[in-house]
Amino acid sequence: MRDSVGLAASGRRTGLATRLLLLILGFSSLITLISTAAQLYVDYHRDVVAIEGRLNEIERGSLDSIAVSLWNVDTEYLRLQLEGLLRLPDMRSLEVREIGEGLRSPIVLAMGNPAGAHVISRTMPLTRTDERGTRQLGVMVATASLDGVYARLADRVALILLSQFIKTLIVSAFIFYIVHLVVTRHITAIAAHFRTMGTEADSPPLKLARRGRRDELAELVDSFNALTVNLHESYAQVSRSNARLEAAQTLADTRAIKLEEANGELRRLAMVTAHHLQEPLRPMAISAQRIQRRIAADETELMEWCASITEGTAHLGALLRDFQRYVAALTEEPRLETCDMAQLAAQARAKALERGGTEARIDLSPLPALIADKRMISQVLDELFDNALRHARPGVPPAVSLSAVRGDDCWEFTVSDNGPGFDPGIVDKVLEVFEVTHGRAPDHTGLGLPMCRAILRAHGGRVIVEPSPSGGVVRFSLPAPMAPT
Repeated sequence: MRDSVGLAASGRRTGLATRLLLLILGFSSLITLISTAAQLYVDYHRDVVAIEGRLNEIERGSLDSIAVSLWNVDTEYLRLQLEGLLRLPDMRSLEVREIGEGLRSPIVLAMGNPAGAHVISRTMPLTRTDERGTRQLGVMVATASLDGVYARLADRVALILLSQFIKTLIVSAFIFYIVHLVVTRHITAIAAHFRTMGTEADSPPLKLARRGRRDELAELVDSFNALTVNLHESYAQVSRSNARLEAAQTLADTRAIKLEEANGELRRLAMVTAHHLQEPLRPMAISAQRIQRRIAADETELMEWCASITEGTAHLGALLRDFQRYVAALTEEPRLETCDMAQLAAQARAKALERGGTEARIDLSPLPALIADKRMISQVLDELFDNALRHARPGVPPAVSLSAVRGDDCWEFTVSDNGPGFDPGIVDKVLEVFEVTHGRAPDHTGLGLPMCRAILRAHGGRVIVEPSPSGGVVRFSLPAPMAPT
C-alpha cells in the first residue's frame, strides 16, 4: 500500500499554488488586454476628435486671414501663416491654391509632406466678401497625420502592459505565498502523513503545524483522524473475518477431503461387497438348475423349491448389479463431452427392442446434442425404455415414445408409453430406492429410477414421474446450451 502511494506521489506533479498562480496570471493578463484595448480605443477616439477639432479651429479662425493674404498676393505673410499652422500637433501638410477665371499664374503654396497611409485630409474654401458679394478666391487643403496618434498609443500600450504585468506579478506572488502558507503546505503535510500511515491501530494521529483555530482545515484534520480510526477498526474486523474464513475454509477443505476419501472407501466397499456376494450366487443358481434337470417330472414340490431358489438367486444377482450401478451414479463425477442424444437414443432403442420382442415399438422425435457423460446418459435411456417395456399392459403391444422440447436454460425430455402408468398414490415414492410398484419380479430391484435420478442430478438436471390414464410418463431435463456442432 505504501509503495503504490509512494510511487504515485513521486511522479511529476504541479502544486495547487502554482496552478493558482498560473490561473491568476492568465486571468489578469486577459483582463489587462481587454482593459488596455478599451483604453486604447478611447484614447484613439479622443486623439482623432482632437485632430478634427484643430481642423475646425483652422477653418473658423485662420481662413479669413489666409484669404486676405491670398487677395493681397502677400506670399511671404501667407507662408508665415502656414508655418504657424504646421506647428500645430499632428499637422502634416498645408497647401493653398488660388482659383478663378482669367488667372495667368495662380498662386500655389504648399508646405509639409502630404504623403502617408494614415492621414485625415480636409479641403477648405478661401472666400472674400465685399460690396459685390462673396466669391471664392481659392482652397486650402489641410492634412493631419495619425502617425503621432499611433506612436502615442504604442507608448501607452507598453506602459500599461508593463505596469499591469508588474502589478499582477506582485499580487500573484503574494497570493501564491498566502495560499502556500495557509493551505498547500498543510495539504502536503496531510499527503505525507497518509503516505507513511500503516495499518497498525497505534499509528499517530494527523497534526498540522498551525495555530489552534477552528476552520475548514481543522475540520478536515478531524475528519481524516476519524476516518483513520474507522479504517483501522474496519481493517482489524476484516483481518479477523479473513482469519475465521481461512480457518473455516481449511476445515471445510479437510472435511471435503475426508468426505471424498470416505465416499471412495464406501464405493470400493460397495463394489467389493456386491462382487463377493455375487460369487456364491453363480454356483447356487447352476446347482439349482442341475437339480431341476435331474428331478423326476412327478416331483412337483421339489421342482417348485428349485424354481424358488433359481428365482431368488436371479433376483439377488440383479439387485447386486443395480446396487453397483446406483453407487457408481452417486459417487462418480460425470465426464462431460458432446453427446448426440439421437444416436444414444437409437442405440438404447435397439437394445430395448432386442430384449422386449418384435411387437414392441419405440418412436424417437428429433433430439438435440448436449454436453454430458455418454455412458451415464445411455444408462438413463436404457433404464427408461426397459422400464416401459417391462410394465406393458397384458395383451397390448408396448409402444414407447421419446421427445424433447427446449426450455429457458435446459432441454425437457419426455418418455411416454401405453402401459398401466403410475398410481397417483405412489408417484412420490417411485424415485426412492427399493420401491417396487408392479410386483416383485427377479429383474425388478427398485433401483433403476433412483439411479436415473442420481445421474441426472449429477448433470444439473432432474426427473419426475406423472400419473396419466393413457400410460406412464417420465420427464427429465438436462442443462442447455447445446454443444457446438
